[in-house]
Amino acid sequence: MIRKGFTLIELVVVFVIVGLILTLGFVEYTKWSKKNSVERDTRLIYTLISKERMIALSEGKSFKVTANGNTLTVKDLDTNREETVNLNNPYSGTISIYPKGLMSRGSIVFRGDLNLYPDVSCVISDGLRLRMGQTYVDSRGRRKCR
Repeated sequence: MIRKGFTLIELVVVFVIVGLILTLGFVEYTKWSKKNSVERDTRLIYTLISKERMIALSEGKSFKVTANGNTLTVKDLDTNREETVNLNNPYSGTISIYPKGLMSRGSIVFRGDLNLYPDVSCVISDGLRLRMGQTYVDSRGRRKCR
């Protein structure tokens, strides 16, 4: 006797395999999405600081860039104008920008889950140079940028 079609056990096995593949794919996509979000926010912070630095250089103004939670605030210290940008991830830190484009030593670091291992998760200034780096926890438990 020739049977056509699939048995119930064969269908269940196929659905279980497809379900496992979809679950694993969803987990990996979620981790990738969170990591990408941190990197995107870090690049946005870097770009905003660079933009304000160019304005400070060309117009002789002073700015203060502060990250607190999911909010980045750029304050023009000459006119007290504030611009607020909402971020998708928590950050903290302050970098001041002085006339002629000089900056304070400081950093703005990612405050979320470091197990995401983003390529860039902080912005650091040594006074003359601005760069992106990775957030790490030092021996005292403080988050720093390298």
